[in-house]
Amino acid sequence: MSFEAETYYNRHTELIEFLADIVPTPQGLPDLNKSIFNFARVGRDLDIWGTELSLRYSPIEGLLLQASWSHHEVMHEDKNPKNVIGVGGRFKTGFGLLGSLYCFVRSEFWDRDVENPAGILESLGSRHMKNVGILLGRLGYRFSAGSAHLEAGIKLYLPISASSPHFSYFARGGGVTPDGYSYGGERIMRRIGAYLEGSF
Repeated sequence: MSFEAETYYNRHTELIEFLADIVPTPQGLPDLNKSIFNFARVGRDLDIWGTELSLRYSPIEGLLLQASWSHHEVMHEDKNPKNVIGVGGRFKTGFGLLGSLYCFVRSEFWDRDVENPAGILESLGSRHMKNVGILLGRLGYRFSAGSAHLEAGIKLYLPISASSPHFSYFARGGGVTPDGYSYGGERIMRRIGAYLEGSF
């Protein structure tokens, strides 16, 4: 069994951010002569600290169990998930059968830079990203054919969201307008697929 713990603290000073002051023309397009796009110091510091814990345990040969937790704190901001938890394990047998199953859970946060479906000239929106998890699994068989080493099997990718049984916007905020237009975000679907890997 092995256990690891890490703590970190970072301070970023004299932050430089991209600033845009877009002036539209009567037709609604950006007036490039009057609009301003530049990078500038915003006069604030950014403090970040966090903790990471991980545990690995192998009760028998060929079986490894793992658990981890990380806490990431950006002071005075809520634009990032604070906690990520992972549990699972993998196994490998002497006759070639192998597999793994892991569950990763990310805590809620606010995405403050959501694309506005009305267009780039409109202000960005915000979206509350709920707790969400992903199951990652694999079951396969590894064998040799002459000088080639091959592995074939199936893989499972299963998002789990409290807000929808079918999908979630996992990494970034987004949505769908009443007329069916998708904006922002990234829709992650449940899927099971076969795979074949090898080295020669």
